[in-house]
Amino acid sequence: MLQTRIPIAEQVFGHNKAPMAEVLGLDFAELARDAAALIEAASKLPKSIKTDAELGDFGHVVTKLRALASTVDGTRKDEGKPLLDATRDLNGFFNELKAGLDEARGTLEGVASDYQRAKEAAKRAEAAAAARKLREQEDAARAKAAESTGTTAARAEGKADNLASAAERHEADAAAKTADLVRTTVGGVTVSAKSVWTFRIDDYAALEATMGPLGPYFTEDAVKAAIRSLMRLRKGAVALPGVAIIEDTKATIR
Repeated sequence: MLQTRIPIAEQVFGHNKAPMAEVLGLDFAELARDAAALIEAASKLPKSIKTDAELGDFGHVVTKLRALASTVDGTRKDEGKPLLDATRDLNGFFNELKAGLDEARGTLEGVASDYQRAKEAAKRAEAAAAARKLREQEDAARAKAAESTGTTAARAEGKADNLASAAERHEADAAAKTADLVRTTVGGVTVSAKSVWTFRIDDYAALEATMGPLGPYFTEDAVKAAIRSLMRLRKGAVALPGVAIIEDTKATIR
């Protein structure tokens, strides 16, 4: 249905109309001629002023240029107002639809992020616990190897090496990227997660004190934008007074 409908611009402005540039050129041909003539007159003035009379000539043309520029700009506003109003209506309609969809998606992604965050924590804890248990067993095997001789010592040392390898795998899992820990595909949809750095301003006065004499003149929005830019560059390696830097987990759904 959407593919066969007539675009809104054609419905509002009509079919088979001349291009806007062509219509403007015809409707305001006289205005364009006046502007061209005045610009040409300005170009013929000398490159330097030697007398008050020449200064007067400059002032006369400058006044005309200013007046005609004001007329041109006023005409632009008058002609463009219906188009601007139409654009605002169009943007308002679609932005409202998009905002509703984005809000619904954001709510669902928030719930999914909570699940992925808990899943990540559980997997890291499980891997870390398994690694600790294996390391304890490795230590016991190495202690037995140290206390034994011959075949018994060799077997204990070999067992310790195997336990160490298994522990390393679990330690790697505990330190793996978030996406590698929680990625899953269900019903044709891949749900994963990524680590994101965010922040919270706990003491704005302490933060502002680091900005020097210009601090009071920065808006809070500008300060937050600067912190976000800094975090994009340095990730978690950011230390700012009064600001808590937080690594969070956010679900990704494709």
